Amino acid sequence: MALPHPSPAGDDDREIDLALDLACPTCGAGLAGDARWETWRVCPGCGRHFPLPAPERLRLLLDPGSFRETNAVLVSVDPLVWADRAPDAAPGAGIDGAAVVTGAGAIGGAEAVVVALDHAFLGGQIGPVAGEKIALAFDLAAARRLPLVLLCAAGVAARGGALALWQAPKLAAAAARLHRAGIPVVGVLAHPTAGAVWGALLTQADVTLAEPGAGVEFGSGQPGPPEPGAGLAGNQAARDAALLGIGALDGIVERSDLAATLARLLALFADRGDIRSLARERRHPRSVPEPARRTLFPAWERAELVRHPERPGALALLRLIVTDWVELGGDRLSGDDPAIVCGLGRLAGSPLAVVAQRRDRPASAVAWRKAARLLRLAGHLELPTVALLDAPPEADAPAAEAAARLAAVGALLGLVPLLPPPLVAAVVGEGGGPGAAALAAGDRTLMLEHALLRAPGTEWPGTGPTLHDRPGEPLLAAAPTLSARDALRLGLVDLVVAEPVPGAHADPDRTAVLLADALAAALADLAAVAPRRLLEERNRRIRSLGLTTPEGRDAARHEVLQWQEAQQTLARSLADLRGRWQAAGRMPRLSRPTRPPLAARPTRLLFGRRSDSAERRRPDLADLVARIGPSRGVEESRSRGENEASPSLADSPTSRRADSTEDPR
Repeated sequence: MALPHPSPAGDDDREIDLALDLACPTCGAGLAGDARWETWRVCPGCGRHFPLPAPERLRLLLDPGSFRETNAVLVSVDPLVWADRAPDAAPGAGIDGAAVVTGAGAIGGAEAVVVALDHAFLGGQIGPVAGEKIALAFDLAAARRLPLVLLCAAGVAARGGALALWQAPKLAAAAARLHRAGIPVVGVLAHPTAGAVWGALLTQADVTLAEPGAGVEFGSGQPGPPEPGAGLAGNQAARDAALLGIGALDGIVERSDLAATLARLLALFADRGDIRSLARERRHPRSVPEPARRTLFPAWERAELVRHPERPGALALLRLIVTDWVELGGDRLSGDDPAIVCGLGRLAGSPLAVVAQRRDRPASAVAWRKAARLLRLAGHLELPTVALLDAPPEADAPAAEAAARLAAVGALLGLVPLLPPPLVAAVVGEGGGPGAAALAAGDRTLMLEHALLRAPGTEWPGTGPTLHDRPGEPLLAAAPTLSARDALRLGLVDLVVAEPVPGAHADPDRTAVLLADALAAALADLAAVAPRRLLEERNRRIRSLGLTTPEGRDAARHEVLQWQEAQQTLARSLADLRGRWQAAGRMPRLSRPTRPPLAARPTRLLFGRRSDSAERRRPDLADLVARIGPSRGVEESRSRGENEASPSLADSPTSRRADSTEDPR
């Protein structure tokens, strides 16, 4: 870009190529002639992502020749005659409408509706016209049932007034219509973006990505004196790392990788409901035949196998069986815990959501909230879910953290019975704890051959077996740790997946093939079940867990008998102790509590007034109250005097009740 440059007096006018002196304001690296800068407007030294106008963003993301702009002629008539026109704008052109570019196009071959906010037009102010263009784009996505992509880099200029303020509820209502229709929304955060745009658009997205260094201005937006060390968006800007730390983002994606990431997401959304391909995969399985049966390992040898340092964990198996993986992070409330990994991908070519535990760290409340958020997203997008369980029970934690963790697990427990798409869990290592039990209470539960189920608060001793290896033992359900075959006998799992000899660590690739084939077969069976029937069968399965096999029923019957025997023993002990106390004269004789007299009872409010219900409703009770009222001695002497004066009154039933030594009540 050659621009005229003033020359010193006496010298001829010269043109100096300013691009030769162009440098990054952050690191000072030269930008001229660098391919990364020329293509993506990214600094080659520090990776700073410079702002881009909306047409340039669309050119970098969309397939060539696929974009068709919509509502391009929708411009503002400037009703308040604000001086907000660009210097080169025509007299009738509106800046409000030019701040947003909407249309439909393809990203990696997948169709989508795109909304791009242009920061070049007065900070991309969303006024009435811009808000209407965005709402029309939402309606277009709903009518054509296409995913919606929001490219947000605007809203810093706070000049819209009340008309701009009321665009937020309009856009939130339009997003709610898309959510009810099950249409996915993907948001991309670029720098700089205002808090109003973040709240009105990006918080409504199902998946939220951000460019490196993207920030959100959460302040009022009013100009103020600069403070030392302030960044591009000021001291109140929350950068991508801070937003990722509070769980507000799913991930940070380089501008050069953004098109490929969006293409994977859109392709997953386009193939939703294609679980039938798993059935085709099942007819042509990739797995090898199940290994021959061999002698069962003792309990302590199984413990060594499941904790072998080279045994593939849930994350390793996830990378081997899931393709087109897009990780999603954050619980949208407080943070992101890597103890549980969530994301979207493909199993045997079919889209699905995946929840995987990590064996090296216990899951916190944030991790379980993230898992619950992925389940809600899977239910909204109608994606089947696979849970890979590979973590010991939660470690001891402070009371506040334990309460928060149990609350998050409780929300997960209440969500699983209501999830419309299929849910299949696989225990690939050590499984235990209430969170793992919540994810395992789905439609199918698988378990690798040498995996273990462990009760909370239990730990392997140094030597000796801790499992009940004798089949048919009635105390099997009370064992602190169960092997895969024990869990199958009790009806806690539906299938045991074979492992290579001697274990999964010997051949991780073959283990992944066996597990993928078992998961595909389970999902293919569940794909033929209607959603309502699927929920009914899932709730029936949860109610009958542990009671579907003879061993499970025997264990439950044995437990009931144990409880009955314990109750009888306790009752006999209490009766014996009571008899000894009474024989020794130490047992106090308890009398029945007496009710207060009717006259002393509090009256009720009838029709706004305090009234005595006895006098208003039962006149005969008023006479009884007068006779057996506060002082029994006075009443007894009075009744004796009246009896002597009036024998007929003394012989009446009322007097006999009053003279009796027993309380009439």
